[in-house]
Amino acid sequence: PSSFDFTPSPTPLPTLTTAVTYTFYAEHSADKSMADVTYDMEYGVRGVLDSFMKDTSNPLYVHVVKDRLVVTAVVAKIVSAMDVGYLCIPEAPKTCTAVSILVEVVHLDTVSSDEILYDLLNQSDDVQKELTVEGYEVEYVGSRAVETDSEVTLSGVPDREMGGSEQEYFAQVAKDFLNNQVVSDNDSLQILAVTVNGQEITADSAVGVRRRLQRANRINVSVKGQYKPPPKIDFGEVVEESINRDRELLKKELTSRPPPASVEGDLSEVPEFADYFADADVVGARELKKPEPARVFVTMNNDQESDDGLKNILNYAAFGIAGLIFLLTGVFFLRPRRFKAMFRSKSGDYHMDTQAVDVEEDQMAALKAQSRRDMGYHDDEDYIYTSHASMNSGYDQGRSSINQGRSSIRNPSMTPSRGPAYSDQVHMSQTSRGQYSANY
Repeated sequence: PSSFDFTPSPTPLPTLTTAVTYTFYAEHSADKSMADVTYDMEYGVRGVLDSFMKDTSNPLYVHVVKDRLVVTAVVAKIVSAMDVGYLCIPEAPKTCTAVSILVEVVHLDTVSSDEILYDLLNQSDDVQKELTVEGYEVEYVGSRAVETDSEVTLSGVPDREMGGSEQEYFAQVAKDFLNNQVVSDNDSLQILAVTVNGQEITADSAVGVRRRLQRANRINVSVKGQYKPPPKIDFGEVVEESINRDRELLKKELTSRPPPASVEGDLSEVPEFADYFADADVVGARELKKPEPARVFVTMNNDQESDDGLKNILNYAAFGIAGLIFLLTGVFFLRPRRFKAMFRSKSGDYHMDTQAVDVEEDQMAALKAQSRRDMGYHDDEDYIYTSHASMNSGYDQGRSSINQGRSSIRNPSMTPSRGPAYSDQVHMSQTSRGQYSANY
């Protein structure tokens, strides 16, 4: 065959390997061996990452398409509670195991390892959510991605924005500076990337022979890092304080030569590059707080408004009725006589504790007794005896009158004249029956 038919093997593209560690507390039954736990957790994490890399809305999918991101290894191992920082107390009879899972990925060098590491750590909460391994309850306790936006102001710069190479230089210097300056209680805070998001040229208050050519540049940067709690930190405040604490050092690093190796070419020989940072001075930095989400106001139609108005009226009416009932209840219980009966002193006669609140019946009995005494009766027994005697006398007279009437009907010749005596007998009979009914 001809030598022209030879097809050279493709030149392999340069790649990078990035490793990230996910740490979990896994609560499970006590009969599971450590080998079972590590295998189950490896299988679960690998499945979650594969689903993320197929999800078009996930940042990892973008790296798969653009940077050929591939997961090459997932290895789990058992670690101690000292590595986590706090204990796990499971519900009996279960047990809790700390599991560290190392994930290795390979990608093109079109993206830095630090950016891939940040995006993988930024999935930690979602990994915990989607990690559904039967028989396990997991809690993510490893390193987390942190991010903040800051504004760094440089004065004494030319009257223009930084170019692409100058932005890369500034970002690399700021990243190295922050990694040496940031402080955390457990020394786990690491700056992964600094990116320039925007610039704003303003008037410079500096004086000098080059005053007309100098301005101030407010540089909006995004700072990304990783941190392993506890304790929690305010990452934006840490970045702001780190820059303001030693502005002179940051100025010295910006104006020093040569530029970082990550910036292609020897930019110190480029006049524009040398001029931009030659007289630069770091004014300070401040955290850019993210605006709170805007409140959403729902517009209602007329029917909804009328329904809500009717509901409000009914609610107010119900509240009014409830208040009236409460007021009347209070008035009832706080009447003077009832109040005295409920809250009288215990130092008085013990009979007072059982005395009725309403004494109308006692007053009526006293009036009846007084009436009997006015009639000449000395006590209740005399009154009852006299009443019974009167009743019996009237009853006998009434029976006698009735018998006489019956006899007259049988023998008309014996019918007495209807004179006063007969009327008196009938009246006495009715009176006696009335008294009998009143007493019994």
